[in-house]
This record gives sequence, structure tokens and C-alpha cells, in this order.
Amino acid sequence: MHPNDVIACINNAAGKSELHEVVGEYAQHIGMDGAYIINFHPSHGMTFVDKRPEEWMKIYGRGGYIYFDPIAERAFQGKGSFTWDQCINRSKLSREQKNLMWQARDFGLKQGYNTALPGEDMSYSASTCCFYNEHLGSFEQSLRQNKANMDSVGAAAQLKLRKIVESSIELPHLSDRQKQCLIQAARGLSNEDIATVIGISKNTVNSHIRDACCELGTRTKIQAVTKAIQLRLIFPFDLSTPD
Repeated sequence: MHPNDVIACINNAAGKSELHEVVGEYAQHIGMDGAYIINFHPSHGMTFVDKRPEEWMKIYGRGGYIYFDPIAERAFQGKGSFTWDQCINRSKLSREQKNLMWQARDFGLKQGYNTALPGEDMSYSASTCCFYNEHLGSFEQSLRQNKANMDSVGAAAQLKLRKIVESSIELPHLSDRQKQCLIQAARGLSNEDIATVIGISKNTVNSHIRDACCELGTRTKIQAVTKAIQLRLIFPFDLSTPD
């Protein structure tokens, strides 16, 4: 099972189930017990492609573990790939986090390797792909022999899940004028200054920003700017972006 063939199958996967089947088969091929992928999108929340033990996932969901899971926390910081031991040894875990990790071990989730997307801007959409194993010796051997390929396969899986998620999301629609106003607001201009730069009245700027807030489901101009950037509707610090 060549990694390039796996990546091709990932890219051709028709949905989440097929994506998990491909990544899961690759994980077992290289000596891991399994794999899971998580994507966070600001408009869609969490999406899991995950077949960890069913009873563990019930406990994980009921306890809201995703919100203080040290592995997910580290992964969503976008600091690169890491093993669970590296995460635990470098972090000061709370009592809740320590309990979570001990509980996971009871379900065979003793060691894992989380891959990251290289150079990724995690402010927009956070994701991780993890390969895990119950047996430390098998895990270390597999990681030593396949680390680079796991990074490549994991990155492809994360990008594919993101595409699947985004294809199901209807993004808010902003008019060109609304985008222009939000771009200038993101650059620190007041509504009065925005009016001068764009060449319209302050009242019109107020109206455009108010309509943008309504479309984005936000209450303030700052919230609207933040969400528009997260959704990649505006790129205020790209010099090629038209004013």
C-alpha cells in the first residue's frame, strides 16, 4: 500500500465513511490500531471521522471532553505534529485532563501520533489526523518506519475532510460594498474614515456594516470583521485585496 496510492484514494473518497475506511486501512497496514480525523469550522463546529471504541466515544461526548482534551488542544494550536507523550510531557495537565488520559488508556488508547498541516493558518479551520496504538512497542516501530508518510497521508486526510465539510456549508453572502467596509474596519478605520476612503457617506457605511452584521449573524462591527476573516470572505491584510 504505497502512500501515494493512499493519498489518491483519499482525494477520491466520496464522503466521510469512505475517507475513514481508506485512512483506517492505511493505519492498520503500517501497524497502528486505527486513525481518526477531526475538523473544526467556525460555521459548522466539530466534525469527526472517528471509529474509536463506541463506549469511549459515548463517555467522551457526554463529558464534553473535546473542550479540555489536551491532545485536541495541542493539535488545534497548529504547532506541528506530535506524539501524545510529547504533548503530556510538555504540558501542565489539569486534574480533568489527567483523568481523561487515564480513562482513554482503559479503552486501548495509550499512544498516538497527531499529524498537522504544514504552514496552516489555524484561525480559520482547525484539524488533526491521529494514528493510535495500544501497544507502545508496535507504535514506536511504526512511527519510526513511517513518520514522513504518516504526515503526508494525515495532511491529505485533513484537507479532504475540510472539503467535505465546506461543501455542505452555505456561506453568508456579502455585497462588494459590505466587504469593502469590513476590510477598512479591519484595518482600523472608523466609519467616518471608511466613508472618506471609499467615497460614500457615513450613513451609508453604517448601513452596509449593519447589513453585514445581520448577514453574518453578529451583533457588533468587530464580531462581523472577525467572522468574515474566519470564513475567508475578506482578506484585509493582503495588499492585493482591492479597497
